[in-house]
Amino acid sequence: MLKELIKKLYLLQNNKQVDNGVEIIIDNILEENDLIETEMIPQWFVAFLESAIQKQVSPKTKFIYEKGKGDVSNLISELESLINAEWNDYGEAVEVKFDNLGLKAIISTESNYYEIIKID
Repeated sequence: MLKELIKKLYLLQNNKQVDNGVEIIIDNILEENDLIETEMIPQWFVAFLESAIQKQVSPKTKFIYEKGKGDVSNLISELESLINAEWNDYGEAVEVKFDNLGLKAIISTESNYYEIIKID
């Protein structure tokens, strides 16, 4: 499930098909962050990706950090090398500008919220 969402985001933001090399990179990133199994994927992150892919604005949305789940914080930092976007890591939050989607996303794993806003 998460792999498919990342592939869709890659296609939309990078304007490229996912080739075998990219698919291997995605598999490695998910495995390294213990996010292969569906039950290890935090639902808030799935909702975040689905909103971004559908180009939906999302107001500041709180989430509960789920102990025993995969490492989404590290996944986010690793996606920077895969998804062609403007990434700014401020320590307590990451801001990502998805120009091709017309969106800016803010994810704070410290304050436990995400937000997606439209940009021009």
